Amino acid sequence: MLDNPLMLSLLVAGIVFFAGMIQGALGFGYALAALTTLPFLVAPQSAHIILSLSGIPVLAMAAWTSREGADWATIRSALFAAALFVPLGLLTFGALSADGLIRGTGLAILTLMLFDLIKKPKTDSSGSGNQWYNSAAMAGAISGYLSGAVSIGGPPIVAYAVRQDWSPLKSKAFMTRCLLLTACFKGVGLLVGQFVTTPIAIQALLAMPSAIGGVWVGAWLGRHIPAQAYKRVIAAILVVISCWWVINGSGEKPTPTADLPQTTRFV
Repeated sequence: MLDNPLMLSLLVAGIVFFAGMIQGALGFGYALAALTTLPFLVAPQSAHIILSLSGIPVLAMAAWTSREGADWATIRSALFAAALFVPLGLLTFGALSADGLIRGTGLAILTLMLFDLIKKPKTDSSGSGNQWYNSAAMAGAISGYLSGAVSIGGPPIVAYAVRQDWSPLKSKAFMTRCLLLTACFKGVGLLVGQFVTTPIAIQALLAMPSAIGGVWVGAWLGRHIPAQAYKRVIAAILVVISCWWVINGSGEKPTPTADLPQTTRFV
């Protein structure tokens, strides 16, 4: 527990800088990376809100760095489904513990990625729209729901993208645009649902510059990652994080770990 607000802000800035590097390099991973450590500083619910708000400019920067690879025909179907399911996820966020959802998500993504080890991804996605794991709309729906519920909407979008015969630039363009607009949907929902308090908003605003700097550094690193290595890194990260979620769940503690959540009510 940290009683020093300055030290808390510096530690949060360091965490989101590293998370921004992951996002800039791979096209996803901001919430995944930060949520493994940020809940040790603030309560898990507050960590989710801080990351949801500070992640919007992060995703905007990541989307800008991959702007030349955008394929809006595929992106639109994922976004439409995400927009429908974000409100349902927010209802879950306000009513239920995140522990079971995180464990279940980890198991689902782990199963999908292990399935990829024994089944070669299709090189033409146009004829596989009736398969749930190869459907942009289904990936968007699951992502929207999980983004609203537990701020981890990236894995379904990433798992879909990694199955396609796309270049790293096109994969990053798809992932970042889907996640950016989904994050905007959630941000509006958090404000409308009165989840955002002044202390949380301040922490999110303080985190934004550090996170954006991390994206720029990560984007530079990402240009030096070969295509095959890029996909292997993504798959490895998904497997490791999924195992972590299955074993550890949300990692919620029975008592608050910082002063920030004590001023927050979740309905």
